[in-house]
Amino acid sequence: MHELSIARKIVMIALSEAKKHKAERVLQVKVRVGELSFIRPEQLSFWFKILSQGTLLEGAELVIDIEPGEVRCLSCGYKGPMMVEDDPAFHLAVPSLLCPSCGRPTKITRGKGYSIVSIRLFKQRTNS
Repeated sequence: MHELSIARKIVMIALSEAKKHKAERVLQVKVRVGELSFIRPEQLSFWFKILSQGTLLEGAELVIDIEPGEVRCLSCGYKGPMMVEDDPAFHLAVPSLLCPSCGRPTKITRGKGYSIVSIRLFKQRTNS
């Protein structure tokens, strides 16, 4: 359910930017979500839509780009995509991310968080 709190932060930031720029509406919010963030895009979209109702964000498009996960091996120095050990026990816990080169444990270097990439606003032009 952490998608609700993330959606709330995104909505608050987008509304703040709209107010700061005197926008009439927010047309689009683009976010980047890390593959390893445990954020479910469909849940994020759902909460964004609910929280946007009755605001300048209502009807805005939420574009979600997935940032691939990347790891660095602490043993052999490999840096790149990870290999996930598929074990049924990991459906209840966090899986071990293993180095595809040597099979040893790795450290996540990319794809863990989320960020707002852009906010597209609509603002009437005035001829004054």
